[in-house]
Amino acid sequence: YDPTADCDDGSCTYPVTACAGNLSVPDSVFEDYLEAIGCGNGIQGDGLVLKNNVCTVDGIYCHSSTWGVINDMTGIEGFIAIEHLNLMGHNFSGALDFTSNPLTEYLWLNVGRNPHCNSITGLNTLTSLQVLNIDGPGGVSNPDLSNINTLTAIDAVNNTNAGTITLSPNLDLTQVIQIQTFGGINVTIA
Repeated sequence: YDPTADCDDGSCTYPVTACAGNLSVPDSVFEDYLEAIGCGNGIQGDGLVLKNNVCTVDGIYCHSSTWGVINDMTGIEGFIAIEHLNLMGHNFSGALDFTSNPLTEYLWLNVGRNPHCNSITGLNTLTSLQVLNIDGPGGVSNPDLSNINTLTAIDAVNNTNAGTITLSPNLDLTQVIQIQTFGGINVTIA
């Protein structure tokens, strides 16, 4: 898989098992969004989408003001080629898990204003993470970005749960949008 390719020469293949069968998407708002962008199975409200329809999707732009509030991100693991993920203003709780997204190399991740998403698992597997937005009250705590050398922008303004943000010593941040010490945010270089 080559995320920088600008044409399809037929050599790009995804793992067959990753793109076969159905993917469970129990949240009705998330499923409605996926059906609307052509990733579903054509059956509204059944809690399933086709893996074949999501395994090559590189962007999800699902703002809560447009689609409603997503409470459960189960199914995100099927988006193995995701590069842009905008989930601002939702209400999903627990962890957002990227450990099953092995082909993800570049990621623009926005989970700002999502007060119950308390962690992001697998951040260090995203070797080319460039933009991270974890702003807003509550939110992601103690993000470990120590293996990521590609981060160019981070926004953690008013995140009262951020704790310690661990950054790589080789980081070339060109834009720290806002990291405030409000709420006790500490920034450390690993």
